[in-house]
Amino acid sequence: LVFDGQKDRYRLFLKQIKNSTNPLLTVIGNHEIMDNGRGNYYDIFGRFYYAFSAGESYFIILDDANEKNLDPWQFAWLKKNLQIGQNYKHRFVFMHVPLYDPRTAEGRTGHSLKNLRFAKRLNDLFDRSRVTMLFTSHIHAYFRGIWGKTPYIITGGAGAELAGDNPNHYFYHYLTVQVSDHGVSYKVIKLNSPDFNMFDRISHDVWMYIYAFFAIHIYGVVLFLSLIYLTAYFLFIKLFASKKSGAS
Repeated sequence: LVFDGQKDRYRLFLKQIKNSTNPLLTVIGNHEIMDNGRGNYYDIFGRFYYAFSAGESYFIILDDANEKNLDPWQFAWLKKNLQIGQNYKHRFVFMHVPLYDPRTAEGRTGHSLKNLRFAKRLNDLFDRSRVTMLFTSHIHAYFRGIWGKTPYIITGGAGAELAGDNPNHYFYHYLTVQVSDHGVSYKVIKLNSPDFNMFDRISHDVWMYIYAFFAIHIYGVVLFLSLIYLTAYFLFIKLFASKKSGAS
């Protein structure tokens, strides 16, 4: 959602989505808790983990923003809600940090949960609970596969700098998911992405950060420029008046 957890970062995010007519449900990640951002996140969005149902589907949103595990209270809550989810046809789970990094060898940590033993424990629970799909992010790319018996999608192409150059994985995108009597379908919608060369990637990233800076600090920038203009104006007036007085 944000680069770090400061309030002005959240203000930019809320400004970007203010015209959206779709319901928005958030998943807390590692960037949201930076700079003591948990409090700001809670003030704006509420609970860090929660669950709800819609039709024949049950949705579970988790908080693994510490990039290691779920605390014992959340894990117990998860088991209870996965049990509730058995009363529904589909069970969808969302968490920011993936169980594993599909780019690394088995048994090694990557851009994923650092506690591999807990990741395996969580994976086994999802397998037993017959999770329909596990949605994660954190890796700035798109991957799809199966961990154990649990299908997963890593969708991290919402706008941050892309993490690699394989065109099959590293592109901006979003997903549409359709649930019907015939099952669940997933569609990847690709968006314009910078070319796979260093110059375009760096130019895009620099422009993105410049845009974010001005969007966040627009009032400060306007005030600063106004002060420079007024200072220059008064210096000019004073200098002009001094020259005019000397000429007299």
